[in-house]
Amino acid sequence: MNQHGTAATNDEEAWEEAVLKGDLRTVLLRVLFLYGLYMLLHQVVFLIAYFGLPEKLLVGSPWFRIGGWAAANGTWSGQFVRTLETNLGVVCVLCAALNLQRVRGFAVGYFVPIWLAVMTGLFLGTNSLVAVDLRNQPFLAGTAQAMTVGGAEMLGYILVTAATVKLGIYRRGSWRWNDPFKRVGRLRDVRLEWAEWVALAMGIGLVVVGAWRES
Repeated sequence: MNQHGTAATNDEEAWEEAVLKGDLRTVLLRVLFLYGLYMLLHQVVFLIAYFGLPEKLLVGSPWFRIGGWAAANGTWSGQFVRTLETNLGVVCVLCAALNLQRVRGFAVGYFVPIWLAVMTGLFLGTNSLVAVDLRNQPFLAGTAQAMTVGGAEMLGYILVTAATVKLGIYRRGSWRWNDPFKRVGRLRDVRLEWAEWVALAMGIGLVVVGAWRES
């Protein structure tokens, strides 16, 4: 490898080492980066969907049916458990599981908030929510409900993702799909710092609160 290539590799390794620190400042930067990226994509997709796509576009889609299953008629406790099974048992686990892999220092779990930004923007922009018709919602009440349900859940997912970045034990050096991931560590050797544990606990707590408010 030439000198330029060696310098680039060293810079990438130094950047990755800095990102994987578990101190409070680094964890906050992870959360702010993901939350800012989520909000930007969410707003852009929402406007595109609202002005450019048919209303109720996603009604009947697989994502709509998942929401319908969680919000199915029944007892409050039943809805709460089903919502937790989806939000905590599927989405949060997916955030952490995808973080087992990194591409050039980029945690694959970051794609979950990105995907959620696109999907929530589409659902809200096309008024395709399962249990709520947004046209019948007063603005202030609807905004407060969105912040205490969807907002709490999304921030919870972001906190879980940011807290588990260090789990990455598989790595590849390029974005080419045919490049294999190589194991670079062992899961039992991963040690989360106190700031990461706090972020993880806060994330799980917000997901539980969101499920409680949604039921």
